[in-house]
Amino acid sequence: MEIKPGIKIQKPVITQAECDAYSAVVDAIITHNEAAAVGDALWGIDDQPGYYIVVESGTKPVPDDVPEPAPSLEEKLAALQAAQNDADALNVDQEYRLTLLELGITE
Repeated sequence: MEIKPGIKIQKPVITQAECDAYSAVVDAIITHNEAAAVGDALWGIDDQPGYYIVVESGTKPVPDDVPEPAPSLEEKLAALQAAQNDADALNVDQEYRLTLLELGITE
């Protein structure tokens, strides 16, 4: 069976043959989407009453358009610690300069 948009798999998927057919459709969709070039149509499965149908589901984006993954907890913590260290350094420098000014040591 050639798998392309419009192919239907009847529900419910119960027998081994039906499971194999559904798995073949999923594998074909994954293979197609991985091989798609930028701008090519991507495929997906739409769940309809009584059947599943292979549909086009958008196009493959330009790699720059793909959002960056959210930073991990460790990355967030490191950024917060770096910001706190910078703030602490600025506070120490400010206090140092005020002390020198009060003592009349600076110009």
